Amino acid sequence: MTLNPATSVPPVVSAMAAQQGEQRTIGAYLPLKGAAFVRVMNPVRSDVAPRASWASIAGGGFVVDATTEWYDVADDRSNGRPDEGSLDPETARSLARILRAHTTTPAECFFLVWEGYAGFQDDLRPAVTIELTPGRPMLVLSGDLDDGSESVEETPRSRTPQWWVPADGAWLVGNDIYGMSVYVAGTEDAIDQILADETIEAYRATPSMGIIAEEFAPET
Repeated sequence: MTLNPATSVPPVVSAMAAQQGEQRTIGAYLPLKGAAFVRVMNPVRSDVAPRASWASIAGGGFVVDATTEWYDVADDRSNGRPDEGSLDPETARSLARILRAHTTTPAECFFLVWEGYAGFQDDLRPAVTIELTPGRPMLVLSGDLDDGSESVEETPRSRTPQWWVPADGAWLVGNDIYGMSVYVAGTEDAIDQILADETIEAYRATPSMGIIAEEFAPET
């Protein structure tokens, strides 16, 4: 499994970028006609405790859903925090396992990651870029669907691509560089399977919901 730099912007990626609306709603941000939506949370990581879900950190007195902000759940970092601007690798592997059955092109997928991150693998730097809302220049990479869980960094850190798009455009995965979660747009069956998977913390969303404010900062 290897991510490769794309030398030209694939039509499915350019079409997605062109269709993104200015509104900060999930449906405008992941413009897939007739799609169902889900928000997938990165697990909470800590140097002193096992991986945890947002719901377990919140406890029984707070109900986590697709509109929850991280600082609604935890007002400090004593219990760790989710990864930001990267999809947790284990969660990514679970998503890939589910989404593979919902595209005709699992071996031909495209992955986007913000070009401003430091530490990229040298062989990925030549990739072509495209701008996504809100003014984010993104490197375009290609590979098999399973490559979405691969690190783009030279160091042992585990930053993974923020956006996934199969060549047939059957579903979309993505969020902004500040995201501690990702949104998935796909068929009802695909979304139902994500919601039912015990290895993923996910909450049903709607196209009219806003992208979580703390995860979607305007261009500066």
